[in-house]
Amino acid sequence: MPDDFSGLLPTELLTKCLDNLREDDLLEAMLVSTRWNFIATAHPTYWRYISINDSSYRRPRLFKLRLERANERAIQVSIDVRSSTATNTMIGSILPAVAAHIHHIEHLYFRYVHVDTQHAVFAALGGKLAILDWLAICFTGGTAHFVYPAIPISTFQALADAPRLRYLGLNGVTIPPPPLPAILTVTTLNYDPPFVHRRSDSDAFLAALPNLTKYIAVEIVREEVLASLLAACSRVQIVQVSGASALHPSHLRLASLAHFPTVIVRWALPTVPKLFCSHLRGSLNLCISDAKHREEPLDLPTDPYFPGLSKDFFRVTFISPSNACTRVFYESPNNYLHNEGDVVDEDCDDDDDDDGYRHHHLFGDRALLERLTTVSFAACTHYIWNFIVPILTSLPSLSTLGIEVWDSEDLLLTKSPLDCPALTTISFTVSRDGTTIFVEHLRDFTRTAIVGASFPLTLTLGDNIMLKGDKAHLSGLYDESISVHHNLKQPMSHDLIQYDDTFHGA
Repeated sequence: MPDDFSGLLPTELLTKCLDNLREDDLLEAMLVSTRWNFIATAHPTYWRYISINDSSYRRPRLFKLRLERANERAIQVSIDVRSSTATNTMIGSILPAVAAHIHHIEHLYFRYVHVDTQHAVFAALGGKLAILDWLAICFTGGTAHFVYPAIPISTFQALADAPRLRYLGLNGVTIPPPPLPAILTVTTLNYDPPFVHRRSDSDAFLAALPNLTKYIAVEIVREEVLASLLAACSRVQIVQVSGASALHPSHLRLASLAHFPTVIVRWALPTVPKLFCSHLRGSLNLCISDAKHREEPLDLPTDPYFPGLSKDFFRVTFISPSNACTRVFYESPNNYLHNEGDVVDEDCDDDDDDDGYRHHHLFGDRALLERLTTVSFAACTHYIWNFIVPILTSLPSLSTLGIEVWDSEDLLLTKSPLDCPALTTISFTVSRDGTTIFVEHLRDFTRTAIVGASFPLTLTLGDNIMLKGDKAHLSGLYDESISVHHNLKQPMSHDLIQYDDTFHGA
C-alpha cells in the first residue's frame, strides 16, 4: 500500500473532504502530497477568499499565487496590513497584484492599511471594476497626528463607472471637492467624516449617492451628516450606529435621527433608547431576539474575514406602529446577570459591582415601558426571559405576549413570572418547519410565568404548531376558541431587519 493511501480515493471525494476546512487547514492539507496540493489549490477555499495581514504579508508570493489560481473567477480579497514596516512590500508587490486582478474582484476590503500606501491603493482601483460589488477602505496612520488622505477624483470616477458597486465603506479618507460624478449603484454607505468637517462637504458627497438607502457610522454620528442625508438622500431608510464611542454623551443631540424609519445601534449606552425612542408617538411594540439558539445567526455577515457580532448577544427592537419606525439595539447578557434575588439598580453608576457585572440595561426608562402593548420573545424563551422579565414588571398596557419556541420543553425553562394585568392574548410561533406544544407544558408555563392577568386568555398558535393533549387541562387559563386560532403569521418577521457589519472603522 502506498504511503499516501488517499491516492486510492477519487478526486471528487477528496475535494468534498476539503469543503469545510478553514484557510489555514487547507494550506496544511496542501503539504500531504503533490496530488493533495493540486486538488487543494483548485478548491474554492484556496482561491475564492484571499486575505493577507500583518502576520502573512512577508509571503506575498503565496498571495499572488492564490490570485492567479482563481483563473479570472470572482474572488473576495481582504487586506489588513497596518504595519509601517510592510509599506515597501505593499507598494512593490501586494497592491500591484491586486491591481492586476481588479477586474475579477467582487469584494475588496482594505480593512486597515497604512496611510503611506495610499497612492498604491488608489492606483489599484484605477482599472476596470467590472464586478466589484463591495469596497471598503480604511487608512490608519498609527499616530495621533494621522492626516486623512484625499481620494483622487480619478478614483472617484472609477467608482462611478463601476456597474455593480452596491456597498461603499470610506473611513480615514477625505472626499475630493465638488463637482463629483454620481455613483448611481451604491445603496449602502459606511462613512466617518474627518474631525474637521463642514456641512457643505457632506452635502456634495451625499448628493453624488442619489440611490442610497442605508448609512452606517462607526466612530462618531455627526448631526451635519444626518442633516445632509435628509437633504440629499430622501430614500435612506436605515441609519446604523456601530459602536458605543459613536454615541458618546457629547454627541447625543441628534435631532435628525427622528426622521429615519430605522435606526440600528450596536452596544448602546443605557440612556440611548430613551433618546432614540422619545420622538415615537403612541403605543410601542417590543421584540427581543436571541441569536444563540437559532440554526442561522440573525443577520450576521457571511464573509469569513469579517465575523462581526458573535452569537453571544441579543437584539432589542422597539417598534412604533403609528410612526412606522423601528429602533434596534444590540445587547450583551452580561448587563443583566446578577445573583438570584438581587434587585437591579437602575440608578447605579457605570462601575462594575462586586460580582463583576454591570446592572445596566436598556429598560431603565419606565415611561417608555408603560407604552408597550405587545412584547415578543423570539427564540430566547430559555435564555433571555429570566433576565428581562424581572425588569418588565406591572406593565399597564401590555395586552399581547408573543413567544417563539423551538420545542415544547422550552416552556418549562422560564422561571421568572411576568406581571401583566392587561394581558389578553398569548401567541406562539416557531422559526422552523413545525413543532408540537404539549398541553401539560403550556399549562405549567401559564401558571408559573403569567401573573396578574385576568383569565381566561386568548391563545393564538401559528399555522405550523400542533397543540397535543387534553385541552381540558387548560380550562380557566384559555378560552375555548383556541382550536380555531391557527391563523397567526410569524409575528417576529418585523425583527428580521437587514443588518450588515462587514466593515469596521479604524
